[in-house]
Amino acid sequence: MSFRNRLPIALFIVSPLVSVSLELDMLSTGNSPSCPCIDSSEILKAYSNCILDDTGDPGIRYHEVCLPLTFGASQCAPHDVGLDPRCPFPNATRKEGDAPEFCGEQWCYVDFQACRLAPEQIYRSKAFEADHPALDLFYSYSVCNASADSFLSYV
Repeated sequence: MSFRNRLPIALFIVSPLVSVSLELDMLSTGNSPSCPCIDSSEILKAYSNCILDDTGDPGIRYHEVCLPLTFGASQCAPHDVGLDPRCPFPNATRKEGDAPEFCGEQWCYVDFQACRLAPEQIYRSKAFEADHPALDLFYSYSVCNASADSFLSYV
């Protein structure tokens, strides 16, 4: 069962008199037994091409950002927040409405073979195709009881 409770993640000070609270869905492991989230970190590890500044761990380059190998892995979560350059929360200099709607949506990488007959909507990831055209990852928002509409309209 997927959790759809809202959880306050951060408080942003816009001015001394106004503050904005960003709420994100709680994490879940997905609710579709026929199309579960996968641990994609081992897949991404084979394509590692950068080092994370804060930990020194290997990562994978996405545009100008080095993402952790756990990006999109194992569970439904708003994986883009703080990692995708378009989703820089938490950052007190940002104002409400600056980040695209998809930033707070839950999603995860899934196994194409397990999901191809499931009712879930899955998509081939193009995030790393410029550097790694052979990297074949698939993701789903619907496994996480979310919609890919805002993400698909943004890309």
